[in-house]
Amino acid sequence: MTTATDLTVRQVTVADPLVEPLLRELGDEYSTRYLDSFAVHRTSAR
Repeated sequence: MTTATDLTVRQVTVADPLVEPLLRELGDEYSTRYLDSFAVHRTSAR
């Protein structure tokens, strides 16, 4: 489940160009897991 804090972190990550290459280094596993939880939160919020 995604918390409000996680959403805030996500917004900061997207806004920070220095973090982008770091996320790419972490790989698809992290990105997929994070985006999936984010999508689930958005869907359940409707």
